[in-house]
Amino acid sequence: MADAARARTADEVVRNAAVGRHLPRLAAESGFTVPSVVPATSVFRDVRVADQILGLERTTRRAVTAGYFTQDAAERWLAHLAEGPFLAAVTFYIAVAKA
Repeated sequence: MADAARARTADEVVRNAAVGRHLPRLAAESGFTVPSVVPATSVFRDVRVADQILGLERTTRRAVTAGYFTQDAAERWLAHLAEGPFLAAVTFYIAVAKA
């Protein structure tokens, strides 16, 4: 149940959360050839750097607006992240497309 709730939250709060998995198909449908899709996993140990790339604070504000967090809970969660230790890993996908 918690995984379903997280997935729904990601779909509703994170803009274009699934666009990466659609890029090869979208590129091909637009007339490009897609010779490869390259995974690139980034590991973050500094919450400030992670926030610059992942938009942790921005996404948390959206979650508050959407009713998933109270303002107080969001502030506590962000403070918890800032107090560390912090570790996050995200795999980005680079779709190589040729015209």
